[in-house]
Amino acid sequence: MREIEGLSYEEIATMENIPLGTLKSRLNRIKIKLAEILQKLEKRG
Repeated sequence: MREIEGLSYEEIATMENIPLGTLKSRLNRIKIKLAEILQKLEKRG
């Protein structure tokens, strides 16, 4: 939503009805997980 629709973190948190800190924590966990997945795929070649 942030990258595609240009929404702020505050707007997304409001839309999802969650605190801003929760949104940021979840996004950070997602980024870490995505990096792990991409590293595994890269190692496979």
